[in-house]
Amino acid sequence: MRIHLLSFLLILVFAPGQELLAQPITAKGKLIVNVSSESGDPVLDATISLKRKKDSVLVKTGITGKDGKSEIENLKEGNYFIVVTHIGYIKASGKPFSINETQSSVETSVLLKPAEVKSLNEVTVTAKKPFIER
Repeated sequence: MRIHLLSFLLILVFAPGQELLAQPITAKGKLIVNVSSESGDPVLDATISLKRKKDSVLVKTGITGKDGKSEIENLKEGNYFIVVTHIGYIKASGKPFSINETQSSVETSVLLKPAEVKSLNEVTVTAKKPFIER
């Protein structure tokens, strides 16, 4: 009798957990980003940072390929925006967008502007000999 009671209690304890494990994954969203320069050329190896709109928390990152495209998959429903960075270009932000049941795939384009180049006229390097040497 004790074995039956113990097994019945175990079933009551662990049975509700099985329903939680069977929940479907809702992360089905996809983002496609096209990054190009002002001249229209695709930008290779630009860093794409996907952030939540409400608190700017970093969700995922991606890097563009030879064609200037990057795909970020398995996104949960929510509101997001992107930030694109690359050496030699000014950081750019994309327009906010939403991933939901009706719009599970979003494609956006970002135009990067070149950064200002600053050069120095003259540099003087000076060194001092230490007072005590070992």
